[in-house]
Amino acid sequence: YDDAKTLDPVLVGELLNELRSPEVEVKLIYILAAHEKILLAAGHKDIIDLAKMHSEYGDISQDRQESDDQVLAEVITDLYFNTPDVSSYMDGEYVKSVKIFMFCHNNRLYPCVMVMKDVNGKEVRNSDGTLWTHQVLASAKTGLPSYQRNGNTPAGILTIDSVMPVADQQISYGKFRRMMLNFIPKSKEEVLMKSLLPKSSWGHDWWNASTVARDIGRNMFRIHGTGKINTDSNSPYYPFVRTSGCIANKENTYDGVTYINQRLLLDTIMTNMGLKPTYENEPKIKGILYLIELDDTNGATTSEELKQFGIE
Repeated sequence: YDDAKTLDPVLVGELLNELRSPEVEVKLIYILAAHEKILLAAGHKDIIDLAKMHSEYGDISQDRQESDDQVLAEVITDLYFNTPDVSSYMDGEYVKSVKIFMFCHNNRLYPCVMVMKDVNGKEVRNSDGTLWTHQVLASAKTGLPSYQRNGNTPAGILTIDSVMPVADQQISYGKFRRMMLNFIPKSKEEVLMKSLLPKSSWGHDWWNASTVARDIGRNMFRIHGTGKINTDSNSPYYPFVRTSGCIANKENTYDGVTYINQRLLLDTIMTNMGLKPTYENEPKIKGILYLIELDDTNGATTSEELKQFGIE
C-alpha cells in the first residue's frame, strides 16, 4: 500500500468483494483506514466508501489523536492506585511481576517517564525515599502514528516477557539484552484487557491504541538501548535515539556522562521482583506496562507533572 497507484485491478476487485461481504476482518478495515489518503489520491474512493460502512473504521482517522485529548486525572489516579489484582489473568502468570506506569505526552518527540510498583504492589523508591523514576523515549524515527508499521509505540497495556537470548545487533539495540513486549491477547469485548484496568478506564480510549496496533498486525516491540549516537544536540529527544517503534533507553557517552540506562532498568526490575540482578536472572523478568498519554504539552514528561495524580 505504499503506492496505491500500483494496485492490481484484480486485487481491487477482490477488495471490493470482500468489503461487500457480511463479515469483514477488522485488520483489513484498519489497514484501509490507515492508508485513506493514499487510496483516495489514487482514485479508490469506492474502496474507502465501503470500508467506512464498518464501525471499526472510526477507530482510525488521519486527524484523530491516539488517546483522549486529556485523560481525566481521576482515571489516572484510579489506574495507578487501584490497578486490579492480576491473579486471574493468564492463570496468574504475572502475579510475581512488576507494574510499570509510563507517562508520555502526545508529541512523542519528547521523552516519557516511568514509575514502578514492585512484586507486592508497593511503589518503588530511591534510597532517600524519593519516588524512583526512569526516563525513556517512545518515538518512531518514521514519525508515523502507532497504527502504522514502524510507527510510535502505542499507548495502552503491554506485557514484559523476558529478554532476548543475547545482546546481539548492538549498533541498533545496545550492549544489554532487550526486553520483549507483547500485546494483551484479543478477547470478546476486550475482557482480558479490561481485567487489567479499573472500571473507570473501561469507558475511556486512552488504551485503545494498543488494541488497534495489535489487530492491524504490529509486533516485535522491545525495550532496548542503542549503539547509535545522537549527533544533533538540538533534537527535542537528545541524547535519546529514535527507534522503529520500540521503547528506547539512553546509552553511550554524552557531555562526559556515560549512560547505561538499559542496564539500570533491567536491574531495577529484577530487584523489585525479589531477584538478584544478575545476567542469569534476566530471562525471569516479567511485568505489565501501562503506557499513558497525558496531553499535548511539548516537552519531556516530568515527575512534577505526576504529582497532580498523587504520584510522588
